[in-house]
Amino acid sequence: MRASHQSKAILALLSTLICQFAFAQTEDDRPNFLLIMVDDMGYTDIGAYGSEINTPVLDQLAKEGLL
Repeated sequence: MRASHQSKAILALLSTLICQFAFAQTEDDRPNFLLIMVDDMGYTDIGAYGSEINTPVLDQLAKEGLL
């Protein structure tokens, strides 16, 4: 096998193994992610980070999750 064919074969094998591992997890094992994207917001504009602005829902999300 040429080097490029061998590299492609190894890459295909690794991709298959990674996919098998990812799909083998049960739904309970998967982490939950919430991505909130905002525009024109500073670091301290949320109450959880010390703002005087009232942001109760975002503060609760920060309290229950990771900052």
